[in-house]
Order: sequence, then C-alpha cells, then structure tokens
Amino acid sequence: LGLVCLVWFKWKSGPLPLRVSNPVLELTPEELAFKELKILKNKEWLQIGRAQDHFFELSEIFRRYLENRYHFPAREWTTEEITAYLKSAPNLTDNLKLQARSILTQTDRVKFAKADRAEDEMLSVISFIQEAQPTATEVVSTS
Repeated sequence: LGLVCLVWFKWKSGPLPLRVSNPVLELTPEELAFKELKILKNKEWLQIGRAQDHFFELSEIFRRYLENRYHFPAREWTTEEITAYLKSAPNLTDNLKLQARSILTQTDRVKFAKADRAEDEMLSVISFIQEAQPTATEVVSTS
C-alpha cells in the first residue's frame, strides 16, 4: 500500500521543473575571466608566498579563457601545442599571439621550475583579454 501511495504521489506531482538558465553560462568568456581574476587577486597568494599556487591558477584562468573564446581544448594542450594553434588563428594579431606565448611561458616557468622571482602576469592576462575582445561585427556574426 505504501509503495502504491509513493508511486501515486510521484505521478501526481509531475516531472521536476528543469532549470532554465545557468548564470555562469550566460557570461561571456571575457566576463568569466575577469570574475575569476578578481577572485584570484583577492586570495593574495603572492603576498603570502604561494607563488606556485597563484601562477597555476592564473594559467588555468588564461587557458580557460582561450578555450572559451577560441573553441579549442587549451586546458588539455601543452604551451607548445597552444602556440602552434594560435599561429594559424586568423582573428588574432601578431601582438596577441606573442602575448599569449609570453603569458603561457612565464606561468609554466613558475609552475614547473619553481622559480622564486617572477613578475605577476595578471596584468598581461588582463591586457590580452581586453585587446582580444570580439568586435561588434564578430559578436553579430557568431550569434
């Protein structure tokens, strides 16, 4: 009898409503990256001596941005694979290609070589994202 009541109540209530939207998915790649960069800055890892953690997360944010903006698996690729891919990207200026390579190389150097002294690349990442933002015609053509 209990099982019949349970089935009846489940049937009577109908299907569970689906979530219509996910606010994270509504953010542009630039908005998401800037949000993540702000969170990283507030952690103040460089000030407390956690440079590797800072650069690892900064690299992940930058790779996620590249992945979301240019639609390739940047988080799974090596720096060499990413730079080779970006060389053939028609919508990137030579300056942006060089900036991307520099950011990836610098973050790798601290992440893997445990370099003690390194400049924070956060400003470089911000500059790259600002310069790489799609123009109004790009946004319209991809919509």
